[in-house]
Amino acid sequence: MQEMHGIHFLSSIILNLKGEGILGRFGDTLLHAALYDDNGESFKYMICYHLPKGLEILERFTKLSVPAFTWAIFPEPECDLQKLWDRIYSEWFPASEYEQIEGPSFEMYYGTGEHVTGEIWIPVRRK
Repeated sequence: MQEMHGIHFLSSIILNLKGEGILGRFGDTLLHAALYDDNGESFKYMICYHLPKGLEILERFTKLSVPAFTWAIFPEPECDLQKLWDRIYSEWFPASEYEQIEGPSFEMYYGTGEHVTGEIWIPVRRK
């Protein structure tokens, strides 16, 4: 974290995935959750996973295509993502040179049964 005027600000990783980039990491992934179609009063929340290109899924499942974005990635070692969401909007966005753009955000959950960590991925662009 970066300290500014006695306030601790979240640090983030800015990652620009082009084309065939894959969200998150694999090997210890528990699940991903997508937050999309946010209208200011409600949003859709989908448990999801990256599918390899060419893999077909049943029609009863919803597909969410994610275009290439620049992502602000916020790690949370204790997996307290609700508190992290609050801090992103109250601390990081007001102090950063980025703004959120339209597109899905993701909650990434990693780990094993004993220790779970998380990340929040938000699509952004420079102001």
